[in-house]
Amino acid sequence: MGTKTVLTIMKEECWLFVRCPQELAEATAKARPPIPRRKVFFPPPAGHMRVLFYTHPRYSACNRYPCIEGDFLLTGSGDLNMIQVREAFGLESCSIIQPSGKIIAEGVQFERIFYHGLLDLCDSNGCLRITEPYVSESVQIQRKIRWAMLSLTRSIILFVCAIGGLIYDLTIPVVVMGDNILKEIGPLSEHMAKSIA
Repeated sequence: MGTKTVLTIMKEECWLFVRCPQELAEATAKARPPIPRRKVFFPPPAGHMRVLFYTHPRYSACNRYPCIEGDFLLTGSGDLNMIQVREAFGLESCSIIQPSGKIIAEGVQFERIFYHGLLDLCDSNGCLRITEPYVSESVQIQRKIRWAMLSLTRSIILFVCAIGGLIYDLTIPVVVMGDNILKEIGPLSEHMAKSIA
């Protein structure tokens, strides 16, 4: 077994630059129209598998909207690459939620699900439901730091916008007052010019 390169260690250990499921779920919720879950199911493109991520298995049992969903290209033999799924959703660990609601493969970092396994694990629509069973303490800390950094950035942007709005609100009366003064000075200067002549 070879030694790990610095890049590999950074990729495995550094999660500050990885979009966490919470961020992705927030972006998905904003993009989703405020309507109940659609009755008509639109299948994924040919050769793809739709993967639904739930923060907790009970949400899957209630048939709620998944926090994140994505279509992933299957391999030539019909297998699903789980490394690609974990990277796309920013997951440290991954477990499968069976149609019955039971969680399987908890704590196992598997790299792919074979075609025959997918047939048994998918729901009635042919979607694979997954969850993140555990998150290590270091990843939790890094996710919190990232979330705080994003929140701080948003707060700074909102603060700058608020200051800009305040400056705009303060300058409008000054401009209007200056315009009124100029309007009053105009006739006065004309009157003075006539009196001098």
